[in-house]
Amino acid sequence: MASTLSLLLAVLFAGPAALASAHLRAPRHSRLPAESWLSTPQLIEHWGYPAETHTVQTDDGFIIDVHRIAGPRRGDKPGGRVRRTPVLLTHGYAASSECLVLRPNDNL
Repeated sequence: MASTLSLLLAVLFAGPAALASAHLRAPRHSRLPAESWLSTPQLIEHWGYPAETHTVQTDDGFIIDVHRIAGPRRGDKPGGRVRRTPVLLTHGYAASSECLVLRPNDNL
């Protein structure tokens, strides 16, 4: 029973890391769109928005990167100072922040 649990935990925790590693080793001439190879800040800037990355240490000691879209899209008409409500988006298990910025013209 313990070995089954150990195997299950290894697959759950090593699986996403293996996929990320394979993604980084994939050839650049693949059929995937060019955006597939960009990080979250690069994707945000690719779609015309200013991006910020902040490194944060949580109360329980985890060090995480937080990405922020820091303003309106480049080229948008200036509409004065419009107050906008900040929105916090978080991804699920085995996902990344990239999945939240892949298609800028589609609403959540």
